Amino acid sequence: MKKNIKKSEKKENEMETKDEKKNQKTKVVFVEIDDEVTAVYDSIKKLKEQQVLLIIPKEAVLFQSVINFKILKKKADELHKNIYILTKDRIGQHLATEAGFIVSNDIEAVFDLKNNAEAIDKFDIKPITASSNTTGSETFKKLTQSKQNIADILTELRRKYSNKNSFTENIIKKLKKPKIFTDNKIKFSIPNRRALLTLIVLSAIILTISAYIILPGATIYLTPKSDVISQSLNITLADNYKYEAEIRNQEQNIIAMYFYETNLAEKMDYNSTGKIFEGINATGKIKLFNESKNPWPLIPKTRLQTNNGLVFRIQSYTTIPAQNVDGSPGTLDVDVVADETDIFGEIIGDRGNIAPTNFFLPGLNASNQKLLYGKNLASFSGGVTKFQLLVTDKDIFAANELIKNKIIENLKTKLKSEIQSLNNQHHTNFYLILDDRVIQKNKIEVAIPDNLLDSHIPNFEVSAKMHVKVPYFNMDELSQLLREEIIKHTNLKKILVKTFDQNLQFEVIDIDNKNGKIKITATLEGLEEYNLNPETETGKRLNDKIVQNIAGKSIDEATNYIQNITEINKVDIESWPKWAITIPSVTENIKIKVVEK
Repeated sequence: MKKNIKKSEKKENEMETKDEKKNQKTKVVFVEIDDEVTAVYDSIKKLKEQQVLLIIPKEAVLFQSVINFKILKKKADELHKNIYILTKDRIGQHLATEAGFIVSNDIEAVFDLKNNAEAIDKFDIKPITASSNTTGSETFKKLTQSKQNIADILTELRRKYSNKNSFTENIIKKLKKPKIFTDNKIKFSIPNRRALLTLIVLSAIILTISAYIILPGATIYLTPKSDVISQSLNITLADNYKYEAEIRNQEQNIIAMYFYETNLAEKMDYNSTGKIFEGINATGKIKLFNESKNPWPLIPKTRLQTNNGLVFRIQSYTTIPAQNVDGSPGTLDVDVVADETDIFGEIIGDRGNIAPTNFFLPGLNASNQKLLYGKNLASFSGGVTKFQLLVTDKDIFAANELIKNKIIENLKTKLKSEIQSLNNQHHTNFYLILDDRVIQKNKIEVAIPDNLLDSHIPNFEVSAKMHVKVPYFNMDELSQLLREEIIKHTNLKKILVKTFDQNLQFEVIDIDNKNGKIKITATLEGLEEYNLNPETETGKRLNDKIVQNIAGKSIDEATNYIQNITEINKVDIESWPKWAITIPSVTENIKIKVVEK
């Protein structure tokens, strides 16, 4: 009796459990082809429903390993959720079944009961059989049709149930009668990692070799022929104030001219040259020789001079005897004293203490100097150098001239420095016309201290200033005019690569200060080269010609052909693969690159 009661209670509990499952709501989840197992788990975890149907497309990422399904099964059990899987992927079916999921490749099969043969026949269930344990050559064969995604499945399901209730309602309705797909389990082996890695490496090597053999290519590096060209142009620099309208209207070959005004100043120290002697003059005796036949009288202060300019003077009247009977010269010793300064105005002082040397009389003519002369037989002595500097009128005159010359000499250098400083400060490129004919200079004002004459000072300061006005223009405007002129005269097959603005030269040919105009001739050099740019019509035409004529030829033949083209200066060819000796016949595999200088 008790056993019957227990069986009855058990039966009632089972019926209640079946009724609860029957009343459970089912959530349909569509898995994307690239969804990882973590993403699928996150989607399931968020659901309130305990019964979930996963619709998975063919070749989904989940089908890469049975581990994905085992992880998903474990996590689903922890959440107490019943997971059903619908997929048409054969491998996916095996993996999911092995992990313990209810699996089908037909939507209706999911809703039949386990081991219900009639239901299987009715809903065309295709369970996985044990024979599928063996994987044939078709298991990993690449399908000819494109991958089936979720959109394809949805379209197929909607078409199948188009005459019934809504798509979701049909799924939920069928899930009320769950069907276990099959108890048969297929073991699916995972490839050995080392073998898989070896397969990948071999595939990469084979692919690389195939690329070398099947996809030959060639890159042609062309250096265009270039030439230096020169262009000269007559340009008028016009006073911007007077000719503002003409300049604004951009009349031909006219550039604005401005005037830079500044005050230039210079100063310097001038060393006094005057000297007041306070030392002692050297003294000594000179033997005078007279080779004439008559006595030779001399007056006091008669000069006797050395060859290096030292002057000594006789102190009293004296007469040198005439030549002797035997023909020897008459002689006489006289006392002499050195002058304060030599013939160059320099203090003699201790320089008068000279050793024996020859003397001549500068007051005599050349012939008489040979008849009357002197020699000191002993060294002179007593000379002491001592003096005070003195400002003379010659010093004042010389200082005035020197400061004027200095301000003129430094004028152009200072003007260049000032304009360069302004250019750096304002990021301009102005250029001064430092032609003496156009530089307007005011009178130089020299400043010398008063009452300098005869002052006992070693030096004094002198300064000067001058106002100047110099024309200038914008060198960038001149460069632009010449650049445009070069472009006008550039060969139609060539392009102007650059201009050598730093070498721009100009010459003043006419000056009209009254009307404020200066005419110049300017010259600019540039570099032009043949146009090989494929984006231009000329370059594209030449590139197409080269490609058509070298396709299929040997590299040597292609090189010789290109090198003989007038527009080409140098050619380098790189082939792919490296050992290829011919240019590809397929013109699309020939690339041309222009080498920029």
